[in-house]
Amino acid sequence: MTLKPSEHAFYEAYDNIAPELEQAIHRALNDGIQGGLLYVGINNLAMIISSHGNDFTEDILYELFTHIQSQILGLDGSIYRTDKDHFSIIINQTTEEALEKKGIEVYEYIINYGCKFAVAPLQLSCTVGGTIFPYHDGTNPHIVLSKAYVALNDANMANEHYLLFKNAKRHEEDAQHQLILANYLQNAFIHDKLCLAFQPIVSSETGEIYCYESLMRIINDHGKVTTVAPFIEVFETMGMIDVIKCNISFTKDYV
Repeated sequence: MTLKPSEHAFYEAYDNIAPELEQAIHRALNDGIQGGLLYVGINNLAMIISSHGNDFTEDILYELFTHIQSQILGLDGSIYRTDKDHFSIIINQTTEEALEKKGIEVYEYIINYGCKFAVAPLQLSCTVGGTIFPYHDGTNPHIVLSKAYVALNDANMANEHYLLFKNAKRHEEDAQHQLILANYLQNAFIHDKLCLAFQPIVSSETGEIYCYESLMRIINDHGKVTTVAPFIEVFETMGMIDVIKCNISFTKDYV
C-alpha cells in the first residue's frame, strides 16, 4: 500500500501503480481473463482533516486500507493511494458483475466505518468508479486509469454510489474526449508544460499597472501559451487542483 504521497501525489502514485496495472493487464491478456480497476474517492476527507487533524486522518486511512486489503481483497487484489482523497484497487480476475459487487462492498465498508472513535463521531462519504480490462483499447494503463476517473466523476454527477465505465451517463464520444484531455494533461504536467502567466491590471483613472493577476496556462506542442479552460473539468475529475498549486512553474509576463 502507498499511503502518504508527496506533493507530486497524482503522478508519483501513477508511477507506483502503472507497473502493477500493466502487469495485471498482461496477465489478463495471457490467461484470457478480465481484471478490474476500482477508483475510490473519499468525498469529505478535507472536512475530516479540518475536524480531526491530518495525523489522526492518516491513521484512520491506514486502518481503513489495511482492512480493505486483508478482509475484502485478500490475494485477489491490491490497494494504492492515488492522491490525498482517492485510492485505486486492482482486481486480478473478475467480471463486470463481480467488480460491481466488490465496489459496493468497499463502498459500504467505508461509509459504515467510524462511530467507534471516542474523539468525535466520524462519517466517511465515498464514491466508487470501476472499469474492466482488457476491453477494446483498455490495454494501456493510462487509458484504464482514465476510464476509472470518468466512471467516478459520472457516479458523482449522477449521485450514484458505484458506476462502471460502460454505464457512464454520457455519450461515448464525450467520454473518449475526456480521456484524450486527461492523457494530454498527464503529459503536460510531467514535462512542465503547465505554468503561471501574469496579466496586468490597469487603473482606469491613471492608466498605470497597479497589480498583476496570475492565470494558469498550458504550453502547447508548438510552444504557444494557451488557456486551460477546456481542461478545468478534467482537473477537478482527476483531483489535480492541489497538486498543481504546489508544482506550477512561473513564466514571463503573458498578456
